[in-house]
Amino acid sequence: MTSTISGKPLTVQTAPGTPPFLHLPADQMDQVSQLMTRHQVRHEVTEFVISMGGKPASGYIRFGWDVDPKAVQVLLDAGH
Repeated sequence: MTSTISGKPLTVQTAPGTPPFLHLPADQMDQVSQLMTRHQVRHEVTEFVISMGGKPASGYIRFGWDVDPKAVQVLLDAGH
């Protein structure tokens, strides 16, 4: 799945002390959430989105600690 802002693939990110997450355009949050729900991937869509400097709004989807980021990336890459 490609970002509607950058044109680059959406990429699951990891950082020490946080569960895997995805930073993505606000207009794609519902689509990605539905994809995760269809595949029973535990996730949470952030309540707020941010737009800075006139750029399109973006937000985050956080995944459960037990979610394999590589498996989520496979789903995103397949886009269905």
